[in-house]
Amino acid sequence: TAFINSQVAELTPLIQSGDIGTAIIWIGANDLAPLCNTEYTRNNYMALRNTMLFRLESGITGLMNAGLAAEDIYMVTQADRGDYQPCSNSEQLSNLVDVLNQGVYDMADEHGNNVIDVTAVFAELSSYIINVNGDVQIAGHIVYNEACDEPDCFSVADGHPNTVANGIVLNALFVDALDVDRLSDNEIVDIAGLE
Repeated sequence: TAFINSQVAELTPLIQSGDIGTAIIWIGANDLAPLCNTEYTRNNYMALRNTMLFRLESGITGLMNAGLAAEDIYMVTQADRGDYQPCSNSEQLSNLVDVLNQGVYDMADEHGNNVIDVTAVFAELSSYIINVNGDVQIAGHIVYNEACDEPDCFSVADGHPNTVANGIVLNALFVDALDVDRLSDNEIVDIAGLE
């Protein structure tokens, strides 16, 4: 709760001054990652589920209390890792993804927020993948499906998307919500420092 409240507190003056007119809430991909190959006890499963749903709800209400209109808040659904990587605990993972996504849609219905379906990124990404390793080619550059702190890795060392990945995600999920132009492939590699 403190984490969500501190994020909303940082955004509040910018919302109230009109410098921020849209917010996107996307939490959970890293929280769900361990569940792919580790079976959780019922208590641990329920604690993760409840924490994630509470954080989503807190984010929405906090942003609305700060003055952001409900229709200017977008929530992103969760992807099921079992759909794109081997998971030994896929049944429990898929169940939680379904529960969380239903929660996202229920909250959107209750508060009047928008929902962005994360699976749209996979269609976008598939046009860049060049081999079974999941490496991508963009504007003549190969970006390896690895985690490192170099621009030619798809993820940074801690597992978060690197710059090229973020450019692809922006184009697939957020250009409409943010009312911005798509980045060209050349712009993405230039921003990533690959040019």
